[in-house]
Amino acid sequence: MKKAISVLSLAIAAGVLVGPKFAGDSFENLLEQQVQQINEMPGYSVELTSYENNWFSSYGVAKISLDPSVINPEGSELPTIEFETEISVDHGPVTLNNGFGLNRISWQQEVINPAELQEKLGITESLYATKGQVSLFGSLSFVETIPAFVIKGDTTTVDFSGYQSSAWTGNDGLLVYKGITDSLVVKDVEREMFLSDLSMDMTADIDLEKIREYMLYDGEIELNVGTIRADDLFSASNLNVSYLFKTSDDDSKGDMTLQYGVDAVTANNLDLTDVSFDMTLLNYSTEFNKMYNQEMIKLMNHDSSFDPSQMNKVMADSLPVFLGAKPEFKIDKIHFSLPEGSFDSNLSLKLINYQLEPAQMLSSAFWINNVQLDAVASADKKLAEKLVALVAAQKMKGSRRVSSAKAAEMAKQQAQMMLGMFSAQGMIKQEEDKYTLSFSMNNGEANLNGNPIPLPAI
Repeated sequence: MKKAISVLSLAIAAGVLVGPKFAGDSFENLLEQQVQQINEMPGYSVELTSYENNWFSSYGVAKISLDPSVINPEGSELPTIEFETEISVDHGPVTLNNGFGLNRISWQQEVINPAELQEKLGITESLYATKGQVSLFGSLSFVETIPAFVIKGDTTTVDFSGYQSSAWTGNDGLLVYKGITDSLVVKDVEREMFLSDLSMDMTADIDLEKIREYMLYDGEIELNVGTIRADDLFSASNLNVSYLFKTSDDDSKGDMTLQYGVDAVTANNLDLTDVSFDMTLLNYSTEFNKMYNQEMIKLMNHDSSFDPSQMNKVMADSLPVFLGAKPEFKIDKIHFSLPEGSFDSNLSLKLINYQLEPAQMLSSAFWINNVQLDAVASADKKLAEKLVALVAAQKMKGSRRVSSAKAAEMAKQQAQMMLGMFSAQGMIKQEEDKYTLSFSMNNGEANLNGNPIPLPAI
């Protein structure tokens, strides 16, 4: 028994002594892999200018640069952004730099602020800082901080309240992330833009190996903004954007859902409420996602200037892989309301009954015979008249011979005439107090509001 206790004590002692060095080496390898992956991304560059791996701790400095002209050719006049960040790591099983803890590693990272930037922003702390740890059992947790700052230029002022986030992995292995910002205000001599109550929530089954290989993974992201206001020109309240991705059991494809919603929007002569836009992409190919991203990165990293025609070629070459998974695109809902009424529509689009071959891509008959399209739209009568009148009034706006009041009256009359003409021609249907439109295309045949129509006329 005594001998067994002695052997166990030696094993524990060896773990305590060897463990820190092993954790440090593992973290350094992971860091080098991440640096390599970031450097493969167009416009980004990361260089570990120094890294010292000791027994119980490590310390390093990385230089990061971002070239906007590579990411967006229209931003060629923007200067390259460069900054340094320092990383300090404690190797477990006992870590101290984030307070006492039993962890594999714990770390702190801070952007090194240039003196002129600190003076311009009026801050003493790092512009971005994060700290976290990986526990002995493999769970991850970290927090991020961007301090509040004010930028005062000759004509523009930016007032940012700061950003805080926290993240952790639960017992199910999913990463949970939550971030909040109270407000962002941008002012110039003529106008002011204001955002308040920004928050982001994310849950994801993140696998670094999948990310490195451009594979798909399950995840859900939700972004909320309490208020957006740009003087009297535009305002919106309770904006919500959510994204959900669910992979198939064999990881070969996935289903994507994107939803937009706003409680109320005011812009020009419109007062919209209950605005929503939901769309879905089913059977999105993992192989297409991997191929397309790899080819685009190669293209954007090429020495020659970015050529849009080459991007089109990449898309054309990978399109058979995309279509091979039998994708289906849906606009599940477009909805909004005005005082005059509500508008609703939906659409579904997919290819059916086909065995994909490269020659088919060039055949118009293939697309006509294999596209299945169904679309429906409806609007309350008064709302339809208002929307058409707004379009007509916009066209008359440039005329100096017509007053605004007269233009509005003429536009209203013209809207009623146009809707009556569309109804008489069968392009729309009037049902009680609504105008409706339905269109379908299947097996090479098209139908508008229940009436077959020849495809060459479309």
